[in-house]
Amino acid sequence: MAWVTGLRRSALDYVERHLGDPDLGPVTVAAAHHVSVRQLQRAFEEAGQTLTAVIRSRRLAAARAALADPARAEETITDIAVQYGMTDLAGFSRRFRAEFGVAPREFRRRSRGPSPGAVAKWPA
Repeated sequence: MAWVTGLRRSALDYVERHLGDPDLGPVTVAAAHHVSVRQLQRAFEEAGQTLTAVIRSRRLAAARAALADPARAEETITDIAVQYGMTDLAGFSRRFRAEFGVAPREFRRRSRGPSPGAVAKWPA
C-alpha cells in the first residue's frame, strides 16, 4: 500500500517540523493530512509503531542533541525541554532517563567532559 507509506513519510516530516508544538499529536497530524486519526494510526501500525511513541522518541532525541551541544550550554534544561514541546519537566526527566539510562542533568554533565582545571585523581 503505497499511500500508507506516503502518509507515514509525510506525517514523519510534519512531526520533525513541529516538534516544538506542545499540541503535536495524532489529532493535529491527522488534521494536517486530511485523514482520520484511525487512518493515521493504521499507517504507523503497519510499520510496528505508534505515532505517539514516534513523537516522544523524536522529541527526546532532539533534546538529547541540544543538551550535548556546547553552543547551547547556557540554555537551561527546562528551556530545551519546552523548545521541543515537553512542558512537564518531571515527565521529561523520567522519559529521558527511561530512554537513555541517565537523567538529563547528568547526561549534560557527562557530555561536557571534565571541567576545566579539574585535577585527575590517580589511584594510590
